[in-house]
Amino acid sequence: MVTLNRRNLLRLDAAPTEVQMKLGISQVLSLPFAYNAPVIVLDFEVGNKNVIKGRFKDASRPRVFEFEIGDSVSFKPFTWKRTDSDVDPMAWEDFSKGYTYRYDAVKKVRKEKPKCGNTSYNCGKACISLNKNCKSDPPDKSSQEKIDKVRAMGGEFKQTKSDPTKAQENNKLTPKPKGKWDDAASQIGAEYVLSSGIAEADPSKIQVDPKRFQYKIIGEQTKSGEVGSLSGVRTWDSNLGGILQVWQDPGDGGVYVVNGHNRLALAKKLNAPSVTVKLIEAKSHEEARAIGALTNIAEGRGNAMDAAKFFRDSGLTKQDLEKKGIPMREKIAEDGLALADLSDSLFNRVVQGQIPEQRAVVIGSKIKDHRQQQDLLELVEKQEKRGKKITNDTIEELSDMVTNTPTKTESQGGLLDLLGFTPETRSLAIEKAQIQAAIKRKLSQEKRLFSIVGKSKAAQDLAKVGNEIKVEESKEVADVAEKALGAFDQEKMLTGRVSTLLNQAAEQLATNQKGQDRIIKEVYEQVLDELQKTYRFGKGASVKRS
Repeated sequence: MVTLNRRNLLRLDAAPTEVQMKLGISQVLSLPFAYNAPVIVLDFEVGNKNVIKGRFKDASRPRVFEFEIGDSVSFKPFTWKRTDSDVDPMAWEDFSKGYTYRYDAVKKVRKEKPKCGNTSYNCGKACISLNKNCKSDPPDKSSQEKIDKVRAMGGEFKQTKSDPTKAQENNKLTPKPKGKWDDAASQIGAEYVLSSGIAEADPSKIQVDPKRFQYKIIGEQTKSGEVGSLSGVRTWDSNLGGILQVWQDPGDGGVYVVNGHNRLALAKKLNAPSVTVKLIEAKSHEEARAIGALTNIAEGRGNAMDAAKFFRDSGLTKQDLEKKGIPMREKIAEDGLALADLSDSLFNRVVQGQIPEQRAVVIGSKIKDHRQQQDLLELVEKQEKRGKKITNDTIEELSDMVTNTPTKTESQGGLLDLLGFTPETRSLAIEKAQIQAAIKRKLSQEKRLFSIVGKSKAAQDLAKVGNEIKVEESKEVADVAEKALGAFDQEKMLTGRVSTLLNQAAEQLATNQKGQDRIIKEVYEQVLDELQKTYRFGKGASVKRS
């Protein structure tokens, strides 16, 4: 009899069953030199010289392949051939839709595999035609041994299949050894579980507990954990169902969905025969929830408030995310971290809809001191009650200069003056921030405008509105705008001529809101001239004065 060691998570002291064969085949196909990703074997047959042929499904993507395991391993996209197949032919017409990158596990330095078009697919690091086989030889002794073992299993399976009596006798000899996923598999009706934890499960046997596991705030309040993202779907398509993350609670033995509440609810509603799941390893329900939440964040699901709640509950930081390989370029993660840094009172006001989310994101990303956050928001809301419109750009500038701004004495008027109360001292931070935001916005616009002016259509459009710009100078002008923007960001917070100009303009704006456009235009030109004198950029070129 053939025996696979425990490291391969499959042992055969008796004749292999169909389930054991599928598990052994899937382990070979998933090796780095072969398909290099988890797979689920759909069917197989053992031929001459124990060559194994059949079909497998990518465990993560809606794709089915034909395969052959002989002296080497080969596979190619499955094509529609017979009517008794359980695969919908229409699902494979656009084979490359929904492509996600894999990484070459053989290389020491991780390198993205090429993205292939609609007429080709990934074979190692190359794209080959859908009509061609991806063939690879085992690169080392260990890989060769795994192939030899699964082919030997195939020989045993073929022999016992032709003589059922022998198979029954052999299977009585030694009981099947217990694996780490056996109990969980029985709970969810899975015939077998791959070493990676991938299995096909009965959705009706997967339990839900949204308050413990649902990442999304809205979903926590429902019995099923749904948030309505799949409402209206009337047909279950296993190829589009993806992989649900599930976890077995050692306390009650139940298997709970951790990530995929909406898909599970839909599968149950439509009586889907099975769903693809990944059993995750976690020591507690908090850790399981964290794994599900981080998966959602990495994939851009949920919203910033969902992410913020998770960050506040878990205490994770940006550095923690980076260590786990979650890209911080994802806006949901970035905004979630910013909201998580708000004081409790401000965060609750955002949850209740009393503070616009993006306004809160700006404050949380710029200011970490909770008292300063509160003071800034009070300043903004006080001015808005007086009719002043405060944009997020202005709030971003305010966050950079909550302190070090000029003040203006403002009478409270009425009875308070008569009684001798001290006049209120009001910060001109709002006016100064409005001016700074306007200058930065104008420089950013001119940088973008002049960077494309060399294109004929852009030049023609500018000419139509009376702007005479030499196309050959456009690159230099764009460079001036970019350098001026960087210089302005440095100078606006320092004492000096630029700061003085901004303070003076803030004084003017505080007493003459109707003259805002004129005031901003004048200070813009003054600041730009001062920056060019100090930094001497542009070689004579300058951005347009308008």
